[in-house]
Amino acid sequence: MEHRPGDAATSYLAAVNIGARLAHGGLIADGYTAMFSVGEGELEIAKGMQDFGPTLSRQMISELEHAQAEEEPSSEIEIHENAWHAAHVRSTGLIYCLEFVFKYGSLAPDEGAQQLSVEQYNSELKWTTELNAKLAAQAYLLEHGRQATTWSELVPGYLKSVPGIPFPGQYKSIERYRIGRFVGASDP
Repeated sequence: MEHRPGDAATSYLAAVNIGARLAHGGLIADGYTAMFSVGEGELEIAKGMQDFGPTLSRQMISELEHAQAEEEPSSEIEIHENAWHAAHVRSTGLIYCLEFVFKYGSLAPDEGAQQLSVEQYNSELKWTTELNAKLAAQAYLLEHGRQATTWSELVPGYLKSVPGIPFPGQYKSIERYRIGRFVGASDP
């Protein structure tokens, strides 16, 4: 949506909002689908944020904060996953239990894979916070003609509260951060 940053932002926010609601009441697979939808929308917002004026940047911050508040916590997804597994074991009976034990060596879901899924989901939630911080820094720059140097310059005028992340500019660029996160690179 070249030369129409407002329209583009609205479209990408739709993907974020859909993703934020996808995992509600769902399983880990639903959480992955939600992460993909939110992540793709946020990545496109991040790519286009240089074209946002201060008003659109502030609007995006507000909308992303609202979407983030709607996201299902990973602890709830784990509860749903474990409940589904237990119900599935009860409903399928002895044959399923024996097949599962034979195939996986246990009746318990793979805790290592489940923990990795939860970590990836929580990482996506953190990235939303970082995107909001970058949008706030961008809006501040446009309105004041200089970069903000402390959180107190961005809170509460741009962000509701100080996020538990490094100040904007102290971590990798948005594109490198997103790409590295999915291929196993770690944060500095």
